Amino acid sequence: MRAIVRPLDSYLRKRFDIFEYSSDDRCIFRVRASSAERDLALPNQTVSAGEPVLELHFWNEHIPAVPEGGHDMRWAVSAVRMLAASCRMLAARLDEDPRMAGARAVGGVTALFAVGDGSGWERIFTRLGFVMQPHHNPSGAFIEFWERVYAWMVMRTFAVGSGLSPKLAPIQRTDFWISRDDFLARYGPGAPGAAAS
Repeated sequence: MRAIVRPLDSYLRKRFDIFEYSSDDRCIFRVRASSAERDLALPNQTVSAGEPVLELHFWNEHIPAVPEGGHDMRWAVSAVRMLAASCRMLAARLDEDPRMAGARAVGGVTALFAVGDGSGWERIFTRLGFVMQPHHNPSGAFIEFWERVYAWMVMRTFAVGSGLSPKLAPIQRTDFWISRDDFLARYGPGAPGAAAS
């Protein structure tokens, strides 16, 4: 499967202009300038469908491997520190990189956890300030199915040796978003943003 997924993952990054904003090994995200697929109801504002947003895409090779016994405290501390550091690195670039200009919100879609599953990942993203809800692709169930297939393939490819062996059927995708203002308040220069760490 690796022989298929790794080249496909690389092709899709180029095809959709997903780029790296830091070369730091702790950086767990790549980003893509995009537009909101639907209205995003966030605590301090609503981002309307079509408005510019900055999508976060996991840098799969940098995600900390989950121990064979499952998530433990050491893994959680490492993941939180990497995610918080990645957010601070991004916040430092938001006003410098023209590709990110005008983004009203920061976030994306993940298959790492489902809303309400109580997983370590869900707790971490809540602590980092993201608002989460189940993902529903505006294009419908057919596209959602293939998104799940691709998520399953990526997880199988990049989680080798991590104790993860996800099955296709239970995979749920989750939207996670934070407004640009809240993101900068948490992670921008001079902000206390490392509250999560």
